[in-house]
Amino acid sequence: MCLSTIQAWQKRLAGFLGSYVLAALKVLENQKVYKDVIEKLNSVTKIIELWNKTQTLEEYLTLMLDELVKVIPETQKASVWLLENDEYKCVAVYNYDDEVKNLVIKASEDSYGPHIGENKVVELLDAYKLNRESKYKDLWEKTGVTSPNFIPLIGSVKVGDKKVIIISLDNFEGSRFSEASKKVLQIFVELLSTFLSSKEK
Repeated sequence: MCLSTIQAWQKRLAGFLGSYVLAALKVLENQKVYKDVIEKLNSVTKIIELWNKTQTLEEYLTLMLDELVKVIPETQKASVWLLENDEYKCVAVYNYDDEVKNLVIKASEDSYGPHIGENKVVELLDAYKLNRESKYKDLWEKTGVTSPNFIPLIGSVKVGDKKVIIISLDNFEGSRFSEASKKVLQIFVELLSTFLSSKEK
C-alpha cells in the first residue's frame, strides 16, 4: 500500500481526532498493512463519530457494537463489557439474549482478564476451556461458548484511570480471525481509548 494513501488517511482522521490518531496510524506504516485494512479505516472513523449521536457511554457502546460487527466479518455474536468498581457489566450484545445482556460479573470471577491486558487485542483459542471452568458454566453452556469451536477476538479499551471496556467478537464455527480483522480491531481499540479518555477529562 503506497505511503500517499496512508498519509491521506492520516490527514482525514487527524481532522477528527487531532494528534491522538497519529501514533496508531504509525503502526500502519511500520507494518505495511494490507489494502482491506486501509479500506476499513473509513468505517472505523464513522464508528467513533457515532459518539456525537448518543447521550451516554452505554448508548454509544450499543451503537458502536452494531457497526463494529459489520467491519469484522468473522463475527457471529458479540458483547461489550464495562469494568468499573471491580465489576464487569455487560452493556451491549449482538445476537445474544437478555440473560447475557443483564449479567454482572465480579472482576475476581473473570477468567479472560489475565490473558488480555490493556489496549490490546487477543484471539483466545482456549476460551472454551476457561468458560467450562467458570462459575457461570451453566449459562455459558446455553450460549455455546463452551464448545471447542468457540473462538473470541477480544479487545480491551482503557478509558482514563478507572474504566476498561472489553469487546468480545465471537465465532462459533472454529474460524480463526484474519490478520486484517485483528489489525483493524487493534487500531480501533487504540483510537477509542484515546478518544474516550479525552472525554473523561
